[in-house]
Amino acid sequence: MNAIEQLISVLCGPDGKCCITGSDEDRAIVDRALEALSQPPLPVQEPVAWGVFEGNLHDMYFTEEDAQELARLKGTHAEVRPLYAAPPVPVQPQRQWVRLTDEEIERRQEEFAELENIPFSKNDWLWFYTKAIEAKLKEKNT
Repeated sequence: MNAIEQLISVLCGPDGKCCITGSDEDRAIVDRALEALSQPPLPVQEPVAWGVFEGNLHDMYFTEEDAQELARLKGTHAEVRPLYAAPPVPVQPQRQWVRLTDEEIERRQEEFAELENIPFSKNDWLWFYTKAIEAKLKEKNT
């Protein structure tokens, strides 16, 4: 069991929501913290260069060693910092498949049948065709 799973087992009920005693605000804070902890970490990005700063950026080098050497020559006021091409982009987690309910499908089909002025029953070809499309979409997206 990892650290997040241990926290959830201690702080949450079977539904995964915080069940500790305290104010609603306290429980909401714990829920938000657990949600944030469960997000995947950002990818590690390598520096593209190293900058020598004296308040502002003064010099850039492709190696940290060269930047450190110049900073040493400039004195204690010079600072070396890594430079990146862009901030890391968060990795979007795979969304869980959420199927349409039978009622949602039936409602859309009734609307379609009314629009096209055709009769509709739950057991006709349109129902089974819709379910087949849904199954194919699930296969492609999960």
